[in-house]
Amino acid sequence: MGAVKLEIRCPRNVNGIGIEPDPDWSFDALLSELDSLEKKLINVSSSVPLPSTKTKPREIYGEKGVKKRSPNALVMKISDSEFEDSESEAVEVNDGAFVKAAQFNYDEFYLSGSDDDSESDNEWCLQARTDEAGLHQVGVKEEIRNRISALETDLMNETEKCCSAHAKVEKYREARLEVERKIDVQYQRRIAQGLDNYLTAIQRDHDLKSQIEERRITRDAAPEEAKRLGQEMAKAEAEAKPKLIRAAESGLKQERERLEKLKEWDIEIRNQLSLRSSSNVDFGSIERHIGRLIRQIRGTRDNVSRKASELIKIFNNPQYCPQAISIGYFANKVVSHCESPSFDDAAFACGYVIVLVTSQFPQAMDLVVAQLQRACIYIVPKHISYSNSSAFESREAYWKAIGYREEEDGKIESSKDYLKRLECYMKLYGALVQTEVPGCPNFHGLEQGWAWLARFLNALPANIYTAVALNGFLQMAGFALFTKYKSQFIKLLNIV
Repeated sequence: MGAVKLEIRCPRNVNGIGIEPDPDWSFDALLSELDSLEKKLINVSSSVPLPSTKTKPREIYGEKGVKKRSPNALVMKISDSEFEDSESEAVEVNDGAFVKAAQFNYDEFYLSGSDDDSESDNEWCLQARTDEAGLHQVGVKEEIRNRISALETDLMNETEKCCSAHAKVEKYREARLEVERKIDVQYQRRIAQGLDNYLTAIQRDHDLKSQIEERRITRDAAPEEAKRLGQEMAKAEAEAKPKLIRAAESGLKQERERLEKLKEWDIEIRNQLSLRSSSNVDFGSIERHIGRLIRQIRGTRDNVSRKASELIKIFNNPQYCPQAISIGYFANKVVSHCESPSFDDAAFACGYVIVLVTSQFPQAMDLVVAQLQRACIYIVPKHISYSNSSAFESREAYWKAIGYREEEDGKIESSKDYLKRLECYMKLYGALVQTEVPGCPNFHGLEQGWAWLARFLNALPANIYTAVALNGFLQMAGFALFTKYKSQFIKLLNIV
């Protein structure tokens, strides 16, 4: 076996310091000794300014943090003959080969014990260190680039994994939301079906109880009701025999009472006008002003309140115009407003104004309803049947009796114009009975509307005139009647 020979390519000592390593040293001990030697050399050459001072052993790192050996490091060689003579080593090598037992980064220093060459040695040492620093920076940069590349790759992989996981979570969430929505829809359907069945059962029980109660009342009141109906029918037949008038007796009675009040009011108005005629007071301007206020009524709360206040102000000023005259003008103008083209959009507003005004002047309500009955017989309600007897001289006479107007050329207006005007009168009446103003009583409210509907269905026949009248009334007052009378109103609709 051959012995290990350490060959050093530099002088044996520097400034009296030996540099030949101990053959028994370990690799870490040799590095420590080299670092100590380097510090001593730096102290010797401190008179020469150096760019930097190292405090750590020189190390060159390659890829993945593995230390690289300097190409100019110390080399330990073992010859074949010495290797064969050595009894302490058991490693076999090929013929003519050398094995590098250890490599030391010594930077190829040229060490000389001569004081004359110290300056050149320091310069050579400085150059070697600069080269070593450059190589170290290159290695560090390469290592940094490799690590950054690896981190970027890992980051991209993690990002893709996160995106994939997020997509799966979103897909799962949407699937769960869809399932929950379907469950909610099914649950709501079941609730709606159960509620509908429950309400149907309640309505059925209520109808059954109502039928039983009605039968009991009918059975108890049958004798008196039959007698009363017989008397009313006999009286109505006797009064309506010449013109074949069909109406409820209670409706005809109220019509006569209102027309009597209207006649009395007309007489009072004429008396007032005759008394004021000597003073040359023009009441025509008052009439025109009231008519203008009524025509300006629109379906807004502010407009309705303002017009009602102005009318009440006129009625409260008897010196300006007698109250009887101003109220008479108001009743006449509000009914004639039904013939205005813009009335369809102001029916509810007119009813509201009437209730506000009549709440302060109750006598005005009878005048308004009487003017409506005079303009339209179906406000009573009543119907005049045509007969070829001597009751009517001609068909035109019958048309005039039920409310047709004679035009300027002497002809009777068309049925289309008559039915349009009839519908407007009924709309105003329906809007009046259904109007409810907080704090203001309606003296012709839903009770009167319910009575009118019962009389209408009991007494009047089904034809084009009664159909138009009933439709106009229900358009305005139907919802309010249903809200108050509910199932009883539904029964009347079933009759219709």
